[in-house]
Amino acid sequence: MQFLDFVQSLQDPNFAAPSVLAISGQEYAPWFISNIYLRAAQDKPIKVINCSEQDYAAIISMLHMSFLGMHYCYVLLHVDEWQAVAQQNLKKFLAIYKGPHHVVLWGGQEGFATEYGIEEISLFEKYDYSQAKQISGLFSPRSLVNFAQFLKQVYMHAKKLSMYELAMIWQYSQVIGKQQNLFFQEWLPKIIPADESLFMLSQHYFNKDREKFVALWDQLFENYSEQFWCSFWSDQLYKAYFYVFFMKQKNYAYAKTISLHLPYSFIKNDWTLYQTCELAQALEAVYQVDYALKNGKHPFLIYNFPLKGIYNQFKS
Repeated sequence: MQFLDFVQSLQDPNFAAPSVLAISGQEYAPWFISNIYLRAAQDKPIKVINCSEQDYAAIISMLHMSFLGMHYCYVLLHVDEWQAVAQQNLKKFLAIYKGPHHVVLWGGQEGFATEYGIEEISLFEKYDYSQAKQISGLFSPRSLVNFAQFLKQVYMHAKKLSMYELAMIWQYSQVIGKQQNLFFQEWLPKIIPADESLFMLSQHYFNKDREKFVALWDQLFENYSEQFWCSFWSDQLYKAYFYVFFMKQKNYAYAKTISLHLPYSFIKNDWTLYQTCELAQALEAVYQVDYALKNGKHPFLIYNFPLKGIYNQFKS
């Protein structure tokens, strides 16, 4: 189920949420369950279950029982830590489950439950301004006119936003008050960087296109703080390391999970140019730069860091 279809369904007073809904996202987002899904599930009390601490039999027993007529919305996390057979059995059970409770099965990989016929909402999707206006009404029925103006200015900076980003922007809009100009000029570029430029920067880095990388790096470097760049490079290298590791192990499912926000060219071909030891050394170098910056060293340490990578200084 596309998320916008789900939003439109909630406008129907006769809409009944499915007994089981799979949701895929970067990580469990409590705001989604409490602010959005529970409107469809008749505001049942939430019980979050860490499946890594429960076995299959315990989960099934829990879903069958209803103590004193109490019905819950069970959120099942970390099912992917079970053995494959147990995961399959649970999904087969949930595919025909009709209550008495509601169940949200949370997963980190898009499409992880659809083959079993379980309806799924993806939080990996991104939305333009007109779509975001439809979604924003679910956060709160109050101050939507003011939020629409706030959101419009946000979309002058970014073409599309994810559900995670929309929720974060909503929270900022409620507390900023008279600091809106400061927010849009200084805070927003750091909270939600211009994706296309950073995407291209990462792409040029990993395929070691030195001329294009240096030109774009010089253009972008002073737009963000050294703390942002430390976080950006550590995130990219961490994901690249594990993507290469899983691809070499032929563990394609885990590789896909970790690939979010890596450049397409790296996912497609450029990963073959790398050994994990090179990426590990580069990641260690970022941590050393971050430590040095926090102890008063010059910010240009982080400027020099990626130049070492494209000139192969992290290769053994």
